[in-house]
Amino acid sequence: MKRKRESVLEDQEVQKKSKVDENLEPNREEIFNFDIKAFRKKLKKESNNFFDDLKFFVNNAEKSPQLISDFLELGGRPLEIVEAISKNEQNNDVLSNLFQMLQYVSSKIITDDQQKGDSILQGLKFLVTKHSNTITKMLSSTKPSDKKVALKILAICVSTNRELGVDILKNIKVFTKTKNKEDLSEIFKVTKQQEQIRAAFFEFIISFLYNDADAVLRKRLLQNRILFELLLQDLHKDNSQSSSTWTFI
Repeated sequence: MKRKRESVLEDQEVQKKSKVDENLEPNREEIFNFDIKAFRKKLKKESNNFFDDLKFFVNNAEKSPQLISDFLELGGRPLEIVEAISKNEQNNDVLSNLFQMLQYVSSKIITDDQQKGDSILQGLKFLVTKHSNTITKMLSSTKPSDKKVALKILAICVSTNRELGVDILKNIKVFTKTKNKEDLSEIFKVTKQQEQIRAAFFEFIISFLYNDADAVLRKRLLQNRILFELLLQDLHKDNSQSSSTWTFI
């Protein structure tokens, strides 16, 4: 009797887990019916009435990358996301989601469609040169997710174009040589809750060093002693994968 009761309880737990998993899965019909053209039109307008669509896109893009593919196939480009950022710099929720969308779209182009590489450069250059204060705002945010996505976008910038890497070190206040080391440490401090920020910071720094032919870019990074020291001082706290990557470089 006891064994039967245990079996029933196990079945109930399995059913509960299945329901939770179902709730986590994106609604396929909603994704199929998502109107990318209408979403892009809303992005280009001055108002932020696209937020619900933006949130839907960001929440589902990772599990359903076809959303990103559809956006690109219908003419979507990183630049129009950055232009939407220009119009919504004061709205933190919209800003966070636009940065996340920019990261997804840029990563997709780099991975699957490098022929559209010029479109990444155009959008990211506009972001770095015209919206350095917005990037600084994201990096200084109290939300770890904001810091993480900003660092990931900056890593994409450096990997895409050397001049963008130089512009980042020159224009974005967080990374200037005059920045106080304690301030930087506070932004990129390593805690259990912020390990992902450290990983993104590591990825950003490595993007400067990964191209052996790009001595100029590596030199600009090494000249920024405070920034480089910040990477080294917590190296012993990195996971084995990150540490092995650093050794390889």
